[in-house]
Amino acid sequence: MRRDVNEDWTVEGSVEARDVTDPTRADKSGQRTDVGARVTRHYGPNTDVWVFGQGTVQKSGGLSNENRMGAGFKTKLGEHTTVTAEASDGTSGVNASARISYAPVEGTEYYLGYNLDPTRSAASGDRGTAVMGVREKMTDKLSIFAETQLDQPAGKRSLTRNVGATYQATDELALSATYELGTLRDANGRNTDRVATSFGGQYQVGDKVTFSGRVEYRADAVTGGQGDSTTWGVSSSLSYKISPDWRLIASVDGITSSSDTDSLKKGEYLRGSIGYAYRPVAHDKLNLFVSYDYLRDLPGPNQVNHSGSLAGPRQISQVFSIDGDYRVNNTLSLGGKLGYRASEIAQRSAADDFSKSTATLAVVRAGWHFVKEWDVSIEGRVLYQNETKQRETGALAGIYRRINDHVKVGIGHEWGSVSGDLTQIDGTSRGTFINFVGTF
Repeated sequence: MRRDVNEDWTVEGSVEARDVTDPTRADKSGQRTDVGARVTRHYGPNTDVWVFGQGTVQKSGGLSNENRMGAGFKTKLGEHTTVTAEASDGTSGVNASARISYAPVEGTEYYLGYNLDPTRSAASGDRGTAVMGVREKMTDKLSIFAETQLDQPAGKRSLTRNVGATYQATDELALSATYELGTLRDANGRNTDRVATSFGGQYQVGDKVTFSGRVEYRADAVTGGQGDSTTWGVSSSLSYKISPDWRLIASVDGITSSSDTDSLKKGEYLRGSIGYAYRPVAHDKLNLFVSYDYLRDLPGPNQVNHSGSLAGPRQISQVFSIDGDYRVNNTLSLGGKLGYRASEIAQRSAADDFSKSTATLAVVRAGWHFVKEWDVSIEGRVLYQNETKQRETGALAGIYRRINDHVKVGIGHEWGSVSGDLTQIDGTSRGTFINFVGTF
């Protein structure tokens, strides 16, 4: 969100929602929502100076708060050179960045930069990351880049080289590829040689079809010891407008890793979903969404699960759900959700001893449009565990601001131990939250 107060001053606000899973770091896995603001003073067309602040309003899992204040500037030196710098201090420590870029002609940029990020390491002695590279637009369709990074986290060091290209094959299709080669040295002086590559593409035809996909591969080879590992990752999404009333939505995300050490032995993660969204043009008071989700979450020892927990269970789950809302009049809407989960679950202490677990979720909600662009929503939830005959309840209330006809953002509070996501088996669902809601 941005507002130009006058030609000299600009005020901006932001909301950032993070959902991070690092299989090897519980303290780097979880969910967090931060809100921030920035005030910028413009000194003519070539120089900006700003101050900013941010604060954490909601978090779960192992992520820590990130409250921060700082200042920065950006200025042009002549026609082709730009200098940017920023520094801040906060919960996790000092953050600093600087960058100088030189663009002799349109489509070509040479750059040199430095970044100190305290959030990536709890240990002292981090010496930051230096980077230098070039980006060039070779033709109207082909762009390339080459980059070298010297990274010096506490007690470690790595030197990596990356090259990549983006090719606009047609107006609808764009392809990309990257290749990484590097050497990483750990705190014990052991070297790891890394090779990584990725291929991706995006296809879009107006608002009818949007598809994106990426495949990644990484191989680490440790010199003089165990620790060799390979990792494959895939990510894809599809949105297809079947008719003015119906839209198909699908996605697949997966990662599999293997290693010759016990702590990182075979881990698997695969999540696929397919759903149909229904909003009849002739009767736009109604919104329906029917979906099927498959989750195969089998973390290895010392890897976090789908919920970001090192101790949480392994699961293979299928979830069926139907979600709908109906606008009764200009101020009142009613809705609900019905979901069913069929799972096989194993505790970490008995990783291969799977047992059956099924559950049914029922949700009812009401929305009140009380002032232009503002809504209030309340929701009640009941979860029934079929094997244990246990019933759990939960509720939430929130206030939302409409951004446009299809998107709104809100803040609220959640009570109880029932999550709206049936694959969240090992956690409670409570506390303050910030939420984004979108409709087709």
